[in-house]
Amino acid sequence: MIGIFALSLPDNVGPSHLLAVTDIASPPILGPTELRGRVLYDEVAVLNEDAVLSHSRDRFAPIVGEGADQETFRFFVELPSDVPGLGSQKNTYFGILRRRGLPGDLEKLYRYSGYKIPDEYYVLFSSVKAMRREYIDEIIELNVFLIFLVIMQFIFRFRIKRIDKSAMANDSSAPT
Repeated sequence: MIGIFALSLPDNVGPSHLLAVTDIASPPILGPTELRGRVLYDEVAVLNEDAVLSHSRDRFAPIVGEGADQETFRFFVELPSDVPGLGSQKNTYFGILRRRGLPGDLEKLYRYSGYKIPDEYYVLFSSVKAMRREYIDEIIELNVFLIFLVIMQFIFRFRIKRIDKSAMANDSSAPT
């Protein structure tokens, strides 16, 4: 089920769409996008996820238009996590646009911090792999857990058979 959802996310097939964050007349086209605006580096949120088999550190920041309301965030961009500091102050970002894509509790974090996030917000991920990473990690962990359960089932089945044989042997050797 998780895999089907991960595969239904937008991918990088097709032409890239140019979008300015001030264009709010209609819903943007999801998928490859060139997003123009100003990133609010003072509002970067970092999500560290330590799972059994993986670790990720994702950074997201709101992106707004020049002179726009800096309390309402409709667009976010994924920032490179391997670059220390704030990164470059560029105005154009390329990636894959996804609707309602902030991972973990980052949406709640921004809301609880007093910012307004509309129900229809968008996140520009740096790549398809970055966008699907949390789902792929979940699939891998669930499969490892499933393998563990199958191994435990064989161990317990073997032990039950051994106990049954031992009980049968004790019953046949008991005097009547």
